[in-house]
Amino acid sequence: MQNLIDLRREGWKTKVYIEGAKKVADIHKAAKQLQKEGQMFEVTIAGARPSHLHELTVQRPGTQVNTKMVAVSAESPAGQKPAVAPWLANKSVEIDENRLKSTLSYFLDDHDSTALVEDFAKMNYSADQKKTAAKWLLDAGFTAAAKRAAKIAEAVVALVTGGVLDGEAVSFSLRRPLDNIDDLALDNPEARQFYFQLVDQAMDCESSRWALLPLVNNAKSEPLVQGLSAKARAAYDALS
Repeated sequence: MQNLIDLRREGWKTKVYIEGAKKVADIHKAAKQLQKEGQMFEVTIAGARPSHLHELTVQRPGTQVNTKMVAVSAESPAGQKPAVAPWLANKSVEIDENRLKSTLSYFLDDHDSTALVEDFAKMNYSADQKKTAAKWLLDAGFTAAAKRAAKIAEAVVALVTGGVLDGEAVSFSLRRPLDNIDDLALDNPEARQFYFQLVDQAMDCESSRWALLPLVNNAKSEPLVQGLSAKARAAYDALS
């Protein structure tokens, strides 16, 4: 049932992994072979984790790697807040968003935190790219339905405890959505719950400061503080 709900949220679109680029001669050869066998199409089995998914990508001549480029300026019009976090200012931070999305999708399916950490580590992200990835993961969590959001929260905590994602970067990336949580909740009533799940799961880790620091000395955070679990509230009081 959840798969159908997720599929509907994605506009009834799904993805399958196909083979890489082929030579024209190879395409003609394959087409002739299918014609001999009386077939008009190929059958592809979707859903398996490709063994080559996270190998280093070698760009073939004439092809492009599908990446998302984030390039911003530190300057903003007078009276307006910067459109992005300060750590992105005057930087060009490039991540392969599709690759990150597929890594998260596999975790949502198989719930294998060890594979998640290994797959993320193989991306070899720089410090700035990890910050961009943290923001992307948080955005996914704040806009997801309850069950999916809980798994995304678990993924973020697993990446932090696995040492491949910096807790301080996640903490910094949390500040803006938490300051605007009321607006987020208008679009997704589960937005607050995602944060509470993130905090509660972080409580079981050796270090959970990163999940609570955005609330400290923040006047806008009082409603969120009131919604914390008893264990999380005790940890927050200790930080305050």
